[in-house]
Amino acid sequence: LSFSQMSSCGTDTAYSLPCMFSSLGRSDYSHTQGKNMSNVLDETFA
Repeated sequence: LSFSQMSSCGTDTAYSLPCMFSSLGRSDYSHTQGKNMSNVLDETFA
């Protein structure tokens, strides 16, 4: 299994996972903004 189009947003899991699954792009993501939005993980496990 390979995710060639995936990139990490940081080294801290609490920051990078929400960023990777956010609808925002990596360059547009901020932790503050991400905390106020739903992402794929939120919708899957809600």
